[in-house]
Amino acid sequence: MNRASVLALGAEMKSSLCRYENGVATMECVGGGDLKKADNASHFRALVEQLVTKQSWDALAIDMHPDYLSSQLGVDLSQRLNIPIIKVQHHHAHIASVLADHRIDHLEKACLGIALDGIGYGSDGTLWGGEFLRVDSRGIQRVGYLQPLPMIGGAIAAIEPWRNMLACLIDAGWNANRDGLAREFHRVDAIRFLQKKPLPLFYTMCVQNINSPKASSMGRIFDAVAATVGLCRDGVKFEAEAAIALEEAAECSLHDATAPYLFDYIREDGAYQLSFRSMWREILADLALGVTISEVAARFHQTVIVAIVTMAKACCRDHDLDQIVLSGGVFQNQLVRKGVEKTLQLDGFEVLLPQHIPIHDGGIALGQAWVAKHAL
Repeated sequence: MNRASVLALGAEMKSSLCRYENGVATMECVGGGDLKKADNASHFRALVEQLVTKQSWDALAIDMHPDYLSSQLGVDLSQRLNIPIIKVQHHHAHIASVLADHRIDHLEKACLGIALDGIGYGSDGTLWGGEFLRVDSRGIQRVGYLQPLPMIGGAIAAIEPWRNMLACLIDAGWNANRDGLAREFHRVDAIRFLQKKPLPLFYTMCVQNINSPKASSMGRIFDAVAATVGLCRDGVKFEAEAAIALEEAAECSLHDATAPYLFDYIREDGAYQLSFRSMWREILADLALGVTISEVAARFHQTVIVAIVTMAKACCRDHDLDQIVLSGGVFQNQLVRKGVEKTLQLDGFEVLLPQHIPIHDGGIALGQAWVAKHAL
């Protein structure tokens, strides 16, 4: 890294700061990490104010999300103290954090970054969360992504997994007349659960994009499948509770011979789009036949692993890439993480994962500093 000085303010959850000075990056966790909590936000503001008044900085680096407290504070300080500001796309920062962790200062050749999480603000102003990025020292190109699906009700969909289940089933063929999937699988517990909801209202919200922003989020797919098999269906008490429960259910049934469900991917406008639409009928059919939660969860995990590897190989083939970087909260799932890493390595790819920093948003600030350093 060069001698520019950058103060990176991180994300909103699992908040951290990164001070990049004299070629050295120093990470610092901030309180409990969630800046939506008043005590954490107050501590964060005080720490950042102290850092910007104690010394001068060549730039501040922030997330692109306009509603993050860290981003808003960065914009305020930039204007008040006349410090240049660099906005870094969330998933770009995820991948850059791993490069920085491996002390890769300059990429001689571009790599493929696979960043999978709940949601992050995309460079096109939409919500991202299932990203395949061509990354070099100058920036990113979105070469693949998960099919965007509605988050019915907006942010509440992140804490009520059944909403994601409904969005996925509507995409897979559920309609306002409650026929199709609803009629075919009416004995499945998940379908009976949904029949008790005001479905015409939610269907209209979904198909007419009313308070239902679309997100290419892998995290929400895990929530949807968990709800479908009966795990954390009504709501979660903490972040990723549904995904953790689904992973635990899959552990005892996942093995090399586990058959994946169907998935699809197409190339459109220069980028691949991954869709799990075909998977839902198979999941419902399994549940209708009495297949156990553990077996369905295992088949889903195998589907995700195979789909990620398939997308990765297609992106690498098209862009002549042989190094793949994995980051984002979904890769806290050890089944997915190990399955993807092992398969890609057997196919001859070099795979990089974090060694000293968190794979979740706690590493974002380091990635922001890496990107900002190259931008200066």
